[in-house]
Amino acid sequence: LNKAKFDNTSKKEKLLVIGDSQAGDVINMLKESGMLEKYDTVSRIVNSRCATPFVDINQTETYLTKLNPITMRDPSLIAQCKTHFSKVLEDNLIESADKVFVVFYWRRFAEKYYMQSINEIAKRTKGSVYVFGMKNLSSDSTFIATKFGKTAGLETFASKFVEGESRVINEHMKKIQGTKFVDLMSITCKSKDSCIVLDESGNPIFSDRN
Repeated sequence: LNKAKFDNTSKKEKLLVIGDSQAGDVINMLKESGMLEKYDTVSRIVNSRCATPFVDINQTETYLTKLNPITMRDPSLIAQCKTHFSKVLEDNLIESADKVFVVFYWRRFAEKYYMQSINEIAKRTKGSVYVFGMKNLSSDSTFIATKFGKTAGLETFASKFVEGESRVINEHMKKIQGTKFVDLMSITCKSKDSCIVLDESGNPIFSDRN
C-alpha cells in the first residue's frame, strides 16, 4: 500500500488513503471486509502529531514552529512532518485517484490548516473525496468496561465517554464543500445513549481512546 504510485495497467478503481494511524484503521477495515481487493490502493501516512495531512509550503515553517504545540514541544518532529507533507502531494496521486479517503486524528488547534488541506485535495482531484470523522471516546474500551463492572447497561454507560470536542469536529467536517463525510462515530455509537466498547465475544473494541 505504501507504493510510490498507482498501477496504470490495472482496471481497478484507484484509491488514495491519506492520514495517520486512523487511516491504518480504515485500511484494516477494508481488508477485513474484503473490500480492499476491489481497489488499486496507495497510502500516504502522515505522523499524527503533525495534526494535518499537509500545509501549504509557504505556511509550513510558521505552522510547525509557532502554531502546532506538539511540534513546538518536540522540534525533532519538524523534519518528519515536512517530509510527510511533501509526499502527500507528490507523483500526481491526488489528481489521478478515483477516490481519496482522508482520515486523521483531528485536533481543534489545527482546524484552519486541515480544512485548507482538505479543500485543496478536493480542488486537485476529479475523484470523490471522503472525509472520515472522529470516532474516539475519552477512555479505552477496557477502562470503560472495567469501571462499569458488568455488561448489562454497558453501552449506555459508555455513551457518557463521548468527547464533546469530537462531536464539534464532526459537525464542522460535515460542512466541507465538495466532499462526502463518513461518520465513524455513528458506528461506534449507534445512538446518543449507546456506544459499543466490547465485541460479541467480550473483547475490547479499542485498545486506546480511538
